[in-house]
Amino acid sequence: MFVLRKVLKIALITAAFATVTGCAAPTVNTNVAISSKLSMTPDLNPGLHAMPDWGDKIAVVPASGSKKNDPTYSAIKSSLENLLVAAHLEPVTAGSGEKYRMSVSWSVKPSRIIRRSEQVPVTVMGGGFGWGHFRHHGWHGGPFLGPQVAFVNRVYTEQLYMRELDVKLLEMKGSKGTAVFNAVVRNEASCNRIDDILPYMVQSAIDNLYAQDGTNKVVSLPQVTSVCR
Repeated sequence: MFVLRKVLKIALITAAFATVTGCAAPTVNTNVAISSKLSMTPDLNPGLHAMPDWGDKIAVVPASGSKKNDPTYSAIKSSLENLLVAAHLEPVTAGSGEKYRMSVSWSVKPSRIIRRSEQVPVTVMGGGFGWGHFRHHGWHGGPFLGPQVAFVNRVYTEQLYMRELDVKLLEMKGSKGTAVFNAVVRNEASCNRIDDILPYMVQSAIDNLYAQDGTNKVVSLPQVTSVCR
């Protein structure tokens, strides 16, 4: 329950430090794609639905019932509910008369293999010839055959993974729900995991709850925890 508060507190400290020192604070980028049928004026278009209002009840559920006890789902649910409370909405248990349900799913899949290069030190024998600059101070003529350090370019491949969070909002009529909003948040990195990026993904999704249909953008958030790149 206190994880999000801690993250937000650190974010404020980070922002203040950047202001005082003039140093750019590190950020975390996510790609957000929005599909929405929400509107401030749904009466003007029968195909649109009213946006969630203060006090509306929302139940967070896993897209797959088999994920209900998954630790990753528990982390997502906790983060979502904290953000919903901050937005003056009321998280409730599914089936308790909620106006909306928020269905979540996530995945980590291999995306592409890239080539990287780096300079690495190697030890070589030799590397100098002649008398050298200090020949009158103990050097001998001819090649210098002692160990030398040189740098070579090492090329290697790296597997990247696409981490994805899918958040759907359903407007409930009894036990039946109509999808009115969908946020797909993605982040590509070299780690086959998602826990490190989840707080940023959840915030990116909720921050765009009222975004226009078709919104597709990069969201930058202050980095306050360790994140795989």
